[in-house]
Amino acid sequence: MMSKKSITLINMNPPYEMKATTLMMAAPHCTTGVQQVLVYETEIRIRDLVAGAAVETNKPLSVASFDAIYADSHTVVIPDAMFTEKSKVFKSEAFVKHGMEALGSFQKAGGNVIVFCVEGTLVIGDTLNRLFGTKWKIKFFESAAVEATDLAMATFGRFLPMQAHLKDGSYFIDCPNKEGLYRRIMNDKKTFEENFHAEDATFEKLGIEKDETMDCFNIEKSWENYVSKYTNRYCIALHQGRYMEGHVVWYGDRGQSDTMAYLFCKMLNLGSVSPDPSDTVKTKSKEKNGLDLAILLPLVAIIVAVLTRYITSK
Repeated sequence: MMSKKSITLINMNPPYEMKATTLMMAAPHCTTGVQQVLVYETEIRIRDLVAGAAVETNKPLSVASFDAIYADSHTVVIPDAMFTEKSKVFKSEAFVKHGMEALGSFQKAGGNVIVFCVEGTLVIGDTLNRLFGTKWKIKFFESAAVEATDLAMATFGRFLPMQAHLKDGSYFIDCPNKEGLYRRIMNDKKTFEENFHAEDATFEKLGIEKDETMDCFNIEKSWENYVSKYTNRYCIALHQGRYMEGHVVWYGDRGQSDTMAYLFCKMLNLGSVSPDPSDTVKTKSKEKNGLDLAILLPLVAIIVAVLTRYITSK
C-alpha cells in the first residue's frame, strides 16, 4: 500500500475536466493533495490545486528540485510530449534535461507514472523503454472502438466499461499482451470482406477497374495487412516494474472520452492493485461481499464530476 503523498500533474490540467478534489476522492487512502508542476526555462512553479491555483511556490530548475517533487508524489501524470525535445505543443527541453531521468529513478523506487497522450508523438517509444523497462512500440492513431481485456477486468473490477469508442485519434501501441488493458476491436473476415466490397458499385459507375496486383485492391492482401496492423493493439497498457519498482501506464485516450474517466481514477490507486489475471478468483470473491471502498469511491468521484460539469454548463 502506498504511503500518503501527492498526485502530481506535470504541465497539464486534471484530465476529463475533473477537479482536484475529485482526484483526491478517487484515491483517498494514499493522497494528501494534488499539485500541478509547470516547467519553465529557468524555474519550476508548483501549484496546490486543492487550495487553489493562486497558492504557488517556485523552485529553481534543477535535478534536485525534481527529486524533491517526486519524493512528495505517489503518482505522476505527464503528457507524452514531455519525453522529447521536439514537441510542437510544449517547450519540453528543460524537463528532458533536468526532470526526465529523475522520473525514471522515481519509478524504479516504487513511484507510479501515467504517460497521458496529449500531443500524440510517435518518437518517444525508445525513450520510454529505456527509462521504465517497457517493451512498447507506438504504432498508429485513430478513432476506434476498444474493448476491455481480461487483465483490465481482473485488475480493476467489474465496473469498467466493457467497450468504448475513443474519439479524436487515440494512440495505440504494440505491447506484451499481459500488459494490455483496452484493445482495438477487430472485424472478423466476413465483415471485413463486406466492407471491402461496399464501394464496388461506386467504382463500377466511375469506370474504375480494380488492379488486384495492388495490395489495396487485393482482398486477401488487404486482409493480411489489416490483421498485421490491428491485431493486439492497445490504447491503454499497464506495465509493472521488477521487484519493488512502480507501475507505468500508457494512456492513449487523447480525446478524453467520458466513458474512460472511471478507469483513470482507478489508475490513481495503482499501489493497491495486482495486475495479474490469476487474481480473478480473488476479485469475484470480493464482489460477493459487496462493494468495497476501492470501487465505490472512484464511482462517487465520477458521479460528482459529471454532475458538476452538467450544472456548470447550464
